[in-house]
Amino acid sequence: MSQESPKHVLFVCTGNTCRSPMAERLLVQYLKQEKVDNITVSSAGVAAFAGDAMSHETAILLKEQGCDIEGFSSSRVVSQLLESSDVVVAMTRSHLSALKATFPEFQEKYYLLDSNWQNLKDANTSSGQDIADPIGCGMSAYESVAKDFKRIFPNLIYWLKNLN
Repeated sequence: MSQESPKHVLFVCTGNTCRSPMAERLLVQYLKQEKVDNITVSSAGVAAFAGDAMSHETAILLKEQGCDIEGFSSSRVVSQLLESSDVVVAMTRSHLSALKATFPEFQEKYYLLDSNWQNLKDANTSSGQDIADPIGCGMSAYESVAKDFKRIFPNLIYWLKNLN
């Protein structure tokens, strides 16, 4: 894959403490396992407080999965982050709407991550199944979100490899 142009993926959720950091760290691990070296990944939240730690449950789940959780600090979505990203992946339709309303100049980069994945839904779609917010729902909710991501990632990588 190193012959293809590098791509940066930004996962976006609400507070950047559960879903988006989980997606970020699980995808980084998956990319290493698959020896994909030209896709970088980060995460941010549409309503995040900069500097927060990931949720306790997210940290536990990621450690159990063998992911590196060191150095994580939540970030709020800002223009510079969107500008440096090739693909911005929203966890829900409401995140997608917030991105479009606040940063309309980057609309061509926005996609909805559908938990019933067939492919990334473009920013104009209103169909698809949101990635559920696990906060306050117990560890099984976090495990369910992680299973969604692991099921989705092979198709996401394939899609990214073929993105121009």
